[in-house]
Amino acid sequence: MIKWILVFAVLIAGWIGYNYYYNKLDSKTNFRGLPITIEHRKGDTKSGTDVFGNDWKKTMLHDYGYFDGIMGADGQELDVYMNPNTSTDKIFRITQLNVLTKEFDEYKIMLNFESIDDALAGYLKNYPEDWKGFGGIEEITLEEIK
Repeated sequence: MIKWILVFAVLIAGWIGYNYYYNKLDSKTNFRGLPITIEHRKGDTKSGTDVFGNDWKKTMLHDYGYFDGIMGADGQELDVYMNPNTSTDKIFRITQLNVLTKEFDEYKIMLNFESIDDALAGYLKNYPEDWKGFGGIEEITLEEIK
């Protein structure tokens, strides 16, 4: 009997762990009816390699993901930062530059930020202090995302 209880406990723990991991990696939400996949939640660690070959690691300060099915200028789904601490209908669009050429690279959408200054600060906090990829910010409408 104890053997079956242990087997059951291991199965339940595995199921809970799997669902936590899966849901954390594939969180879904929406903004005014547009579906969004959240790849990294606030507090998650995101890592990669920059264009100069340097490895980097960053604790996310906001939720980060993409609009499902809405393609960005880079040919991938449109990136979005969401402030999980507030809720507002304002939408801000960051123009991100290629740090090597200083030419347009892609847009980043900032949601749930109270003001343009708040959105800009939220964007810049997710990049190194000497970040050279910022090319501008503007408030836009929902129609401009679609």
